Amino acid sequence: MSSGEASWYLHRLARMGPREIASRAWRAARNRCRAVAWKLRGSDGWTSRARLHRTVRGNPSRLALRWDLGGFLLRSGLPPAGHSDYAAWPGVDVDRILATADLALEGKVSVFGLEPVRIETRTDWHTDPTGGGVWAMGFAPLLNHRDTSAGGARMLWEVHRLTHLTALGQAYRLTGDANYAQGIRRGLLSWMEANPPETGMGWQSPLELAIRIVSILHAADLVAGSGALRGQVAEWAGPCLSHHGAAIARGISVGSSANNHTIGEAAGLVVLGASLPELAGADRWLRLGSDVLTRSLQEQFAPDGSGREQAPHYQAFAMDFVVQAVVALRRAGQPVPASWIQVLDRGARFLASLVLHGGRAIEPGDSDDGRVHGLGPTPHLAIRDTIRTVAALLGRPDIARPPVGNIPSATARWCVEDFEPNTTMSTDSEPARSVVHPDAGWAVLRSGAGLSERVLFFDAGPHGFSPLDAHAHADALAISLYVGGEPIVVDPGTYRYHGDPQWRDHFRSTRAHGTVEIDGEDQSEMAGPFLWSRPAETRIQSIRLGEELELVDAMHDGYTRLADPVTHRRRVLNLGEGRFLIHDRIECAGGTHTVVTRLPLAPGTRVESPDSWQGGDEGISILAESGRGALLGIVVGASIPLRLRVQEGGDTAWHSNRFGERTPTPVVEAEGTCHGSCDVWMYLSTAAPGEEAGSIPEAAIRLDVENRFGFSVPGALGLGLLDRTGLSVVMLAPPGDTGPLHAAGWIFRGLAAMRTESPGSEEPHHRLLSANPIELKNSGKRPIGTREAFHLAG
Repeated sequence: MSSGEASWYLHRLARMGPREIASRAWRAARNRCRAVAWKLRGSDGWTSRARLHRTVRGNPSRLALRWDLGGFLLRSGLPPAGHSDYAAWPGVDVDRILATADLALEGKVSVFGLEPVRIETRTDWHTDPTGGGVWAMGFAPLLNHRDTSAGGARMLWEVHRLTHLTALGQAYRLTGDANYAQGIRRGLLSWMEANPPETGMGWQSPLELAIRIVSILHAADLVAGSGALRGQVAEWAGPCLSHHGAAIARGISVGSSANNHTIGEAAGLVVLGASLPELAGADRWLRLGSDVLTRSLQEQFAPDGSGREQAPHYQAFAMDFVVQAVVALRRAGQPVPASWIQVLDRGARFLASLVLHGGRAIEPGDSDDGRVHGLGPTPHLAIRDTIRTVAALLGRPDIARPPVGNIPSATARWCVEDFEPNTTMSTDSEPARSVVHPDAGWAVLRSGAGLSERVLFFDAGPHGFSPLDAHAHADALAISLYVGGEPIVVDPGTYRYHGDPQWRDHFRSTRAHGTVEIDGEDQSEMAGPFLWSRPAETRIQSIRLGEELELVDAMHDGYTRLADPVTHRRRVLNLGEGRFLIHDRIECAGGTHTVVTRLPLAPGTRVESPDSWQGGDEGISILAESGRGALLGIVVGASIPLRLRVQEGGDTAWHSNRFGERTPTPVVEAEGTCHGSCDVWMYLSTAAPGEEAGSIPEAAIRLDVENRFGFSVPGALGLGLLDRTGLSVVMLAPPGDTGPLHAAGWIFRGLAAMRTESPGSEEPHHRLLSANPIELKNSGKRPIGTREAFHLAG
């Protein structure tokens, strides 16, 4: 064991209490005893008649007949295979389904867009899709999924989830072609022959077993009545899923590991117990799964509907499991706990606030693009699909307000009982408003709608779900920005979990995100994969929404661990019309620190070189254009000298649009040396493709903000911003009651902004945008309205 591995295990052990340590020790001892029995028994697959009678209650032949009848999870009112009704189902991606199904007929699958790999022989099923090697066929509970010598376990698990069987079943329903149904038969037999009970990596993770249960039941429902699931495959399927249930019940995630895995495993037990009461353990699994799921949902979902893991992808993933559990209980005629419905309702409304024009959602934190099932669209639209499915399942179309859209989800069409194909979701045309979620600590600041929609996301929430914070990133106070549903300032993504530890660390690091880095350190300290030793604590200080000027003020303590403790406070101001101001206040006891603020841009963005790479009070202006034609004007300035640079690739500038893929991307970096306290600000102005770029700034200058005695006010910010259509002045007082302040010849309190149109004319038009409180008046000095007033050249 290396020193790094030993350190990880020590940190991991520190996150466990005595009860969890005792439980894990008992499980380890039990697994070693069971490994001996596994070795003596040998791998007889699913052919043992004794095993069949142990796992099935009553006559095994009756269960074998059920596989051809279906009726497990999907709705009973599906049109027959090949029926013309399927052609009228918007939202069902027929081309993608058929492409996946045709590939499966060839005995191949594609994992996360990689080159297709074969899955026909036993060796195929245990070969890493990225070419890393072949995993051992040992006793599954003792296999180490962190061992990267054969590749990344996550990639192999994606193959073993068998979601391609669902695509085969959908293709059979869409076309009526029996070859697709027979493809499911061959695929199931191939997997069961290559993966005897508890043998190999496909059996190592209880969560993966739960997903596979759902996939097999969906596939059986889709080809019901075709005759494909008769004979040997029907005889083996019952014992196969019985072993799945027993393995999940023995290994369900507990203690410090109780995150979305626990929700998925518990839901898998509910689905199995409710759908297959003929199995000997069905009643016990149903009780255990329901109890664990109820408790886990209460622990892992906050009152505002957010998932405490701070990762929207995994929140939707967990909710998809709950949907399948609700469907299974309803099909079995069993009551559904009211608390599950509440979690789905609140969770879907929370996720809806993250959806952008076009259907993609804001996804900070980890995402591995995994789905619970193969019924829905591609991973990029998975969150929207989850929201729409919950809206249909609960009969609450108001959940799916714009920009989620008014078309029911593809998943709901397949699995929601009594689904009306022509049912529409909410048609409320009111544009989405800005929102701050108090438990998540996430601000979603909006202006405009449709192609002109601008959304700035501000992460001022907890680091993650303690004690491990497994899916967290060191992204306190990070921002991302979207125009017309497309990212232009991006969250870096995830890339990979296993096999590339350096890249795993990079994509979680502070330097990969749109926030401030101090002295080259991460805000939160990593202790290894899925583990942190000292997470930053972030707090929202104040919120102002629903007016012309919207403000969110937050801070974190991640750098107070430095020898000279540093506090980072960020205030994000929504000026409307796609204009945003980010003000960073760096405070310390008096030492010297290197301050770097970064703005990661979307891959393919072109950046114009500024006239000068040096700046401070007068700022540095650059213009960026996305690959789709959206414009972003950036002005960066500070109370200290700054050096600006744009990097692409190297050690810093990378983006991962999907799991397993990374692309070099431009990152704007502004660096300065802070002696004591300092202020850094960024002004961002956007134009959608095809729009006039009038508000893109040409120049800016920092204005003096003074109190009534004529002294500068630390932490205050005054800016003059010049664009093609006029001048804007923004004045921001420091936190607390400072009394009246003076800037640019005006007196203000708290927060104020002034727009001056037709600058330089004899009678410029001044327009007050907002003030807090509404008190903005001229102090008798020269009024604003000319370039000379701001000392702006040209």
